Amino acid sequence: MIRREMPEIMLGVLTLKEKKYVTPHYIRIVLTGEDIANFKDANVGDNNKIAIPKSKDVVLNSGSLQQRESVKENFYIRTYTLRALDLEQGEMVVDFVAHGDEGPASSWAIKSEVGDKLGVMMKVKNKALFPEEVNRYFLFGDHTALPVVSVMLEKLPTEVKGEVFLEVFDESDMLDLEAPKGIKVNWLLNSKPGQQSSLFTKLSQLNLATKDFVFAACEHGFANQMQSHLREQAVLERKDWQVYAYWKFGASEDASATDRREVRA
Repeated sequence: MIRREMPEIMLGVLTLKEKKYVTPHYIRIVLTGEDIANFKDANVGDNNKIAIPKSKDVVLNSGSLQQRESVKENFYIRTYTLRALDLEQGEMVVDFVAHGDEGPASSWAIKSEVGDKLGVMMKVKNKALFPEEVNRYFLFGDHTALPVVSVMLEKLPTEVKGEVFLEVFDESDMLDLEAPKGIKVNWLLNSKPGQQSSLFTKLSQLNLATKDFVFAACEHGFANQMQSHLREQAVLERKDWQVYAYWKFGASEDASATDRREVRA
């Protein structure tokens, strides 16, 4: 029996240094603290897990984050993208989607104040955000994937070509993104995320070719559609596309974890 080696976990308790509404639906949280040094092997664009205490009585420290059963019982755990990391300045940036008080992470971000504490956990990963030696890059993301697609655009080589489709609530969420000149950024408006999406339609209209690369991250049902379509594209090898279900309409992150894992990169 082959035993898989468990990835190293980086973790720490960080303090809210700055909070800014980048758009009406996106809150940029800047974290700081001595534990920033624990994330020296983190890569911008990777997922991180944030830990939010379920009550004021819960002790938040590095010790409590290392106790697996304690974490499950006492913290809300939610997944976000590491938007930026500056070890010299001692700052970590995470962008939150503000969608009211119904979710613990959104509620925390909306109500948070400078000085508030947040637990952060990340796995040490060696996987690249995207492959090299690609013909064209096609990136798809709904409002939850805007941070990771933004990072990918910033990291892509300047000479690449391709197209990006980003679906957000309304025009006020259309950010001025840093992207290579050969990448066309298309903004799609969707006031009812989870109930409708035009991402699959845009994907199905592409004339894909050998060595194209497709990345998609969105709601579970639409991610399933996109994955099924990509499996049928004879010109693409399996390594030429990645699809992620970031969330499931009508279900919490915990309740939808198993279903979302069925959509694999």
